[in-house]
Amino acid sequence: YTEFQVNGEPHRQFQLYSYGADGGLSMITAPMFERAICSNQFSMLLAGDKACGKAKNTKNGQFKFREMTSELGALMKLRDRYGRTCDRLGNLALTHDKARAFVAGMLATAGADTLSTRSQNLIKEVTDKFEGGIGCHGETRYDLFNAFTQHYTHDTANPHAKSFKLKGDPRMGAAIMGRPASVKREVIRALSDDAKFDATCARGKILIDRIA
Repeated sequence: YTEFQVNGEPHRQFQLYSYGADGGLSMITAPMFERAICSNQFSMLLAGDKACGKAKNTKNGQFKFREMTSELGALMKLRDRYGRTCDRLGNLALTHDKARAFVAGMLATAGADTLSTRSQNLIKEVTDKFEGGIGCHGETRYDLFNAFTQHYTHDTANPHAKSFKLKGDPRMGAAIMGRPASVKREVIRALSDDAKFDATCARGKILIDRIA
């Protein structure tokens, strides 16, 4: 595994490798969030088709293996870029009102002139996590990104997270696919781009001011 930091917090990324000379797959590799400790865990990984690289014992297997190593290199670069982005967000101060405006701007229905009751409740839930969520201190843009991540991935009360019927933890589904994953991508892009951040906050403030 490799160790790295995101906003000063230690993280580990495990990389699983499996090799077999039984005429089937010669090499399988996949990123893991935790250390694999048994064959059942490995089987679940393959059942979910999470392996990022597979090379068979064929005459062109060596070329597939080269592609696999290239993919792994790209994965490491993305991880490093993500870490640098989070470090920057952790140094950008954010007030409660600004965070609330950003959440409103992100979660309001596109083109809406007012906030629905559902949107208002969702804004409150995410804003509350900004200050009291797991690992959140209510001080920076990184705390706000954590709040969104907790709501859409870690919060098992969230129906989005429950809707994915993957084997194992359903949070995996919310982390990598569907609406929860796309929202988090949109959020980190908007938080990282000052122009997008300001525009999102401005729209959110207008919508909040219209609440009777």
